[in-house]
Amino acid sequence: MPVIQSNSCPLHVEVEGPERAPAIMLCNSLGTTLAMWDAQVKAFARHFRVVRYDRRGHGRSGVTKGPYSMAMLGQDALAIMDALDLKKVNWCGLSMGGMVGQWLGANAPDRIERLVLANTHYYYTDKEFWSGRIKLVSDKGLAHIVGPNMERWFTREFREREPETRTVEGIDIVIALDLSTSMSAADFLPRNRLHVAKEVLKEFMGRRPSDRIGLVIFAGEAYTQAPLTLDHEVLKTLVDQLEFGLIEDRTAIGNAIATALNRLRESDAKSKVVILITDGDNNAGQVSPRQAAEMARSLGVRVFPILVGKGGVVPVPVPGAKDLFGQQYYDYQRMEVNPELLREIARISGGAYANAGDRTELERGLQAVLDRMEKTRIFETTGSTRSVELFPRLLGPAFWLGALGLLLGLTRWRTFP
Repeated sequence: MPVIQSNSCPLHVEVEGPERAPAIMLCNSLGTTLAMWDAQVKAFARHFRVVRYDRRGHGRSGVTKGPYSMAMLGQDALAIMDALDLKKVNWCGLSMGGMVGQWLGANAPDRIERLVLANTHYYYTDKEFWSGRIKLVSDKGLAHIVGPNMERWFTREFREREPETRTVEGIDIVIALDLSTSMSAADFLPRNRLHVAKEVLKEFMGRRPSDRIGLVIFAGEAYTQAPLTLDHEVLKTLVDQLEFGLIEDRTAIGNAIATALNRLRESDAKSKVVILITDGDNNAGQVSPRQAAEMARSLGVRVFPILVGKGGVVPVPVPGAKDLFGQQYYDYQRMEVNPELLREIARISGGAYANAGDRTELERGLQAVLDRMEKTRIFETTGSTRSVELFPRLLGPAFWLGALGLLLGLTRWRTFP
């Protein structure tokens, strides 16, 4: 599907239906992707050329520096129409998509055949509600507003009919994190490599509410710490608990990749990824890194190695040693790295290699993985509870008890003051 540029921002667009049919353009709500319309597209495509897109800052479209104005979002829609040579469209906008539609109706009425504005408004005077939601999403991720949104968007009857399943769009990711003692090197002063990797990983998880993420830890051996899950709060807790000494020292990169692949073996996602975060060379394990990379390629899994640290002579904490001021004492040691091996793993599996010499580069390395991957639909049970209204069931017995009380009041069982 096409990627259309608008004001230096790539917009992901999908087009379905007969090319010569009237065009209908679908624009979804805040915080959702074009997948929101999946249930309607098949029916629409029988009569229309259906155009839907991920708005700037959403889904697979680009994220440019804010703030975003309604005029900017409206111009993005016009850029899509121009690129597809659509003189006029029937516009269907939901919530924020309806607000974009209103801008088009007011500023480009010659491009609109019919305007459908659903569940929307022209202006929000109360900013507190939105400010609160923005803070919640910024602090804890989109997953924390899923429940309240389901109650706002869907009737109780629908939620009771479909209580177990939710549909999300994302990538299946297993992170293989190196816990060998070389990760204690403090070239991310004042923190060591492991501390920075843990902090960046937790932030990464918070920004990926729709991606199933699993965790493998390794040193001389590799172990699964968490299978693929959407419960990122549990994952963050597990990451917080990671420390040196949990596994016999050395670095088994091949074993780590093989263990991660085992977690992805039964995944039905289109996009399956292993993110390998390590700072050293392979010196342990039964599976060689190249064998593991070949296995990944055969399973359709891309491996993205990220080399953490600068290599060469780096400060390493001496356990229990303090300087004259009571601060941690560091000894400078030479630590060898093998970027050529990591590049080879990426080349064989179809991934990409990144070198993270500081925290910012590590964050960029993780984001670069996502920028290269397609998304797919994943179905996972939420374990949500089903609420049942008891009031209608209790109303009948209450009525008859009340009637019985009136009847008894006419007999010798009546009460007196």
